[in-house]
Amino acid sequence: MSGDPEQDFFVDGVTEEIITALSRVRWFFVIARGSAFAYKGKEVAPAEIARELGVRYILTGSIRRSGDQIRVSAQLVDGNSCSNVWARSYDRALSDIFAVQDEITQTIVGGIEPELSRAERERARIKHRESVDAWSIYQRGMFHLYRYTREDLVQARKLFESAIAIDAELGPAYSAIAETYYYEVVYGFILPDDASRERALDAAKRAVALDRDDAGAHCTLGRIRYLSREYAAAISELEIALDLNPSLALAHYGLGAAFVFSGNPQKAFPYLESAVRLSPHDPNMGSYLVRTAEAKYLIGDDEGAVGFALKALTQPSFQWSRYAILIAALGQLGRHEEARRYVTEVTRLRPTFSIAFVRTMHPFSRDMGIDRYYDGLRKAGVPEA
Repeated sequence: MSGDPEQDFFVDGVTEEIITALSRVRWFFVIARGSAFAYKGKEVAPAEIARELGVRYILTGSIRRSGDQIRVSAQLVDGNSCSNVWARSYDRALSDIFAVQDEITQTIVGGIEPELSRAERERARIKHRESVDAWSIYQRGMFHLYRYTREDLVQARKLFESAIAIDAELGPAYSAIAETYYYEVVYGFILPDDASRERALDAAKRAVALDRDDAGAHCTLGRIRYLSREYAAAISELEIALDLNPSLALAHYGLGAAFVFSGNPQKAFPYLESAVRLSPHDPNMGSYLVRTAEAKYLIGDDEGAVGFALKALTQPSFQWSRYAILIAALGQLGRHEEARRYVTEVTRLRPTFSIAFVRTMHPFSRDMGIDRYYDGLRKAGVPEA
């Protein structure tokens, strides 16, 4: 927007990088560079572009440069309704032009993926019920999955199974079936029994087998692995996911969580921080924050653990582990009255909450010296069983 033709190389470079990175998200259909660049510098309505290219969403953007500072603005528009789906601006110092290009690309792609997922879930929800295409049924399932209630997770799994009945090679539906199990365990609705674990592993493996370049499938398989305390296998799958899609916030989180659970909290922080940066409005934000709280606790930063646990509690949906780490940290700090208040609150929401419950449900390594965690719970008055 500066009108300086010498800046075109930077604009074109950012655009190309974004197109390439978006193409790595397997469920996106992304128009190639040549067709996209045909609209550069032209005033064409989003609806017209959508019609000409046969796409649903349009990503537009601009770059302003002033000295050594740049402002990158990006906007995602629904080509059918012309409504805004997502918009962000980024201010950066242009000290290393290629590093800035990589950072902007990763941040924009990381922000778009969850917003497009949300838009597609809403589109499927309001679509005529007589529609029986597998993709719409899958998206309806995702709508229920992200409500995180016991009933919604059961309903989501039924919808994913219906989608597979129509299209047996719809890989994301298999991943999603495994995800329903993941959240049932994480939210404490079911015990991590062998039968459920095997069904989840089978579904996640099937998704990977259908598309070995699907970062989301590897991410799901990795997170299922650490629920089974198979940390090395989990880390390997999650690293593959990030190699395939460096902008996948959930894979950054998963790798951070695997390091927390396996007793390597210092390694976890960069990945947990990246997850928050890439997807600041993620439906999994409560998990991102509680894992950070646990990492803080494991390095002895009890005050930091309390701070992140309290932030996690402000996020939607109930997750027992947010309370557990908060109570343990408060117990270690001697803030027993405050801790007992949270014990009462979590017990009302999850009557089986106890030290035995936490031992059973939490995928911490049993060899990592986690006794301090249970000691904090004990100091706060949490019953043994």
